[in-house]
Amino acid sequence: MTSKEVAKMVGCSEQHIRAVSKKALEKGLRSIEIKGLCFSFEVVSNEFGKSYVYETVATQATPKKKRLSISKVDVKNLPKIELERAKVEDKKALVSFYKTNKSSLYAIAQAYSIVFDSKYNVMSLERKFRRWVDEFSQNGIKALEDKRGANKISKVEHELFLKSLVKTLM
Repeated sequence: MTSKEVAKMVGCSEQHIRAVSKKALEKGLRSIEIKGLCFSFEVVSNEFGKSYVYETVATQATPKKKRLSISKVDVKNLPKIELERAKVEDKKALVSFYKTNKSSLYAIAQAYSIVFDSKYNVMSLERKFRRWVDEFSQNGIKALEDKRGANKISKVEHELFLKSLVKTLM
């Protein structure tokens, strides 16, 4: 078979077939696998240059096994934290759980997603947890404090506001 025939059979371009064959040849291999089909090939040189001649190789009918993640987190071992308005203690508990558990933040985020009935997106939880871990490792527990609105000074004069409110109600 030519690379054109293989490309039609597999459903990709000729250039892709030739590129994969070239990479396999550089690695010292004489076969390629594309979309579950295996082909052995030979390099044929003629007056126009080199080309590849392919033969199909019988492949196993059994599909590849899917690998499960080893770092699954047990939901029972998770610290009880409030994700909506996390306090410093909650953030600290999660960071210490991450450091002692030796599990990935993605697996921890998946477990919390299960606990909260998929209320939170796993990827956003992972980013939030990553931010907490990074802040804690750089600046300690002080960095985990929520600084939003802590030192705001109101620009409204309360007495004047109350007087205007009373006038509008009358």
